[in-house]
Amino acid sequence: MNEPVVTYLERGDNEAQTASLGKMQHLQPRLWAREFANQGESRGALAVMHDHGEHGGRYSKLGGRLADNGWAVSVFDFRSHGDSDGDRSGAWNSYEDPLQDLDMAMLHVAILMPEAPRVAVGTGLGGIVAMAYAAKYPENCSAFVAFNPDLKSGPAVKKPGIFGSILGGGVLGIEAKDRFRDPKAAADFANDKKITLKRDGKTANAIEELRKAAIAGAAGLKARGFIVISKNDKIADPAATRDYISRTGGKVELLETDLGHAVFHDAEAETALVPMIAFLDKHFPRGANKVPRL
Repeated sequence: MNEPVVTYLERGDNEAQTASLGKMQHLQPRLWAREFANQGESRGALAVMHDHGEHGGRYSKLGGRLADNGWAVSVFDFRSHGDSDGDRSGAWNSYEDPLQDLDMAMLHVAILMPEAPRVAVGTGLGGIVAMAYAAKYPENCSAFVAFNPDLKSGPAVKKPGIFGSILGGGVLGIEAKDRFRDPKAAADFANDKKITLKRDGKTANAIEELRKAAIAGAAGLKARGFIVISKNDKIADPAATRDYISRTGGKVELLETDLGHAVFHDAEAETALVPMIAFLDKHFPRGANKVPRL
């Protein structure tokens, strides 16, 4: 794996940002990103998004793998996550927050490739961000890939006492063992000091709005899509994803697996990663770095 360039992304790094999402560009915090690219012309820009509460450092190997496949890749931390600006609380004030973060990361790696494909890849709630972005801003997204997107309302939040109940916040009622099949992966997750399981009321509302945006955009979806679900997932409801795909009119491909919720941290992750790369190769072959028409 080639070594990434690690940097803070700031508003104004790319003049095109100000025209991309319009009024969404207010108060953009700095984002910590790991950017990968191999020598030669990239086939397009690709942004990788972690699950809520995590950070992009957990997906650096994936970024290197996709760069080896010909993509210019950004693996970034959402605001209030990891090393991006914020207090690692995982807080989002609006559903536009993660969309704005994705847009900044995507445009930064696409700056020298204005006509090349742009692909959003996300796991868990990062997958929902990818889906909502593709639905709301099709001019910025040629395709999305989502791993176990949690499209059903929830998950439950354990509210700490009366103030937690009033404010609508608390700690996610999701155990590490529900995310991983591998005990070592669960232990690594539990010991990672950059991970937060907190979720306040505003953030919970923002996530619900992202779900609604993704689902509402299914019928009119213009981007290509590839979704991986785990049939025995204890967090994301596979039935909700199947229902979403049925609304897209065949524009989204589905892969069902026996992996754990955290696909990238499963010992058998290759059974999902290889088909994902095949999907990208099929729709965005090397040397054809202009967006193909649907």
